[in-house]
Amino acid sequence: MPLLLVLHSGVAVRCDAAGGASWTDPSLLELLRAGANHGPYVAQGDWWRLVSCAFVHIGFAHFMVNMASLFALRIVESFYGSGASCCCT
Repeated sequence: MPLLLVLHSGVAVRCDAAGGASWTDPSLLELLRAGANHGPYVAQGDWWRLVSCAFVHIGFAHFMVNMASLFALRIVESFYGSGASCCCT
């Protein structure tokens, strides 16, 4: 889970530094440039958008809520376990 926090933060900083989606009211073009999913683009071969869209945030509040959620899930996972060990018994 900490890896996801680092990845999301890194992509957000890189996207902002590269002139990607702005933190306040990004345009559709900015979101697509940042890697948002769009069916026609995927159909034309931009399959990487299926993964990159998970790292695109529409504003600073969206980013912060996602980070808080990932952090909260990390706490729950440490308490209950990951669930991966119970699937293959």
